Amino acid sequence: MVGIPSGAMNRSRVDRHILDGTKPSGINAEVPLGVAGGDAPEVDNGTLLKRVAQSDVDALRALCDRYGRAVSTLAYGILQDRAAAQQVARETFLVIWRDPLAFDPARGDPDHWILSLALERSLSAARRRSDPGGRAAGPVTHDAGIVAYAMGAVPDDLVKHVVEALPFEQRTVLVLAYYGDLTQREIAARIGAPLEAVRIWVLHAVLRLCAALEAESGGSDS
Repeated sequence: MVGIPSGAMNRSRVDRHILDGTKPSGINAEVPLGVAGGDAPEVDNGTLLKRVAQSDVDALRALCDRYGRAVSTLAYGILQDRAAAQQVARETFLVIWRDPLAFDPARGDPDHWILSLALERSLSAARRRSDPGGRAAGPVTHDAGIVAYAMGAVPDDLVKHVVEALPFEQRTVLVLAYYGDLTQREIAARIGAPLEAVRIWVLHAVLRLCAALEAESGGSDS
């Protein structure tokens, strides 16, 4: 779980809560696996990141609530280990807390930056398992990279089944991102859809893939 304390606290204390997964009173700090849901956010992600840079713990908690499930699902899809996925979630939000201004709008949207952080840490964890002396994964600079890794983590027969079951919009953007190697902005221009809609379709398609992999494995830890 990712423990995010409520109220004003110094940054080092927040670091400790995130790292040890403690659950301060009044906060539902559990980060479940599965497909994210809920209402549309009232505050945009860019604004939340700016507030995090000002040591706003409530903004960090809002990001954790909004993306904790997605981060954990993506990590589990790669690692197939529930505890390791939770550790990746903790590390991901610790990075966001420590350096929120590392987000570069020129490279994509905040949600894909957050998932990219999770992806990098998931890949590094996977490499440490297979090669304890191996290098950490480098930054994922192309937002289609998240789709590529999610597709690569799922067996071909399962990919076919999941993709065929996706709603038309999600299936379209997934195919364009993976096989066409297009960014979200390029996809939006290609199909004439709002960028925000494309962003949501891609995110949901990736999470469907990871959730399908979790279900296929029976949710068991490796």
